[in-house]
Amino acid sequence: MVIYQESQRFNVIWIIAIVCSLAILAVYAFVQQIVLNEPFGQHPISDGGLVFFTILTIAAALIIIFQKLETQITDKGVYFQLIPFQWRRRFIPWENIDRVELVTYDAYKEYAGYGYRVSVRGNGRAIIISGNSGLMLYRKNKKPLLIGTQNSKGLLEKLSEIKSMV
Repeated sequence: MVIYQESQRFNVIWIIAIVCSLAILAVYAFVQQIVLNEPFGQHPISDGGLVFFTILTIAAALIIIFQKLETQITDKGVYFQLIPFQWRRRFIPWENIDRVELVTYDAYKEYAGYGYRVSVRGNGRAIIISGNSGLMLYRKNKKPLLIGTQNSKGLLEKLSEIKSMV
């Protein structure tokens, strides 16, 4: 039985804008220098370097645009998947969890950013897309795992039901 389900997308607009702008600039430079054979800028980068930079920025833009965190909490445990980095859903059964709590965090100070992270302060691991709240899973014999949420009110409503599972 599904207790809670959420699908999140990365929505930090300023980071998306910077990465997508770089990708557009790289494509423009690529077309001008490689396709039209006109050097881009006063001190143009080598063709190989430009190809590498273009591929890198397009890949980064696509990852940011299509990155998604799927979370499902059931009577059996917690399922999560960070797309495109995890090829299959991960599962943590309730038997492996001591307790859960809804926490507020600072992604940059505690986990050095978004995505799949390891805490710089010893708070375990985190899977966060954006925002500052999430479900902290205190696991038996392992470090804690934070799964971010963009719907803290909905998760808070289900928290007593979730705690009864642990």
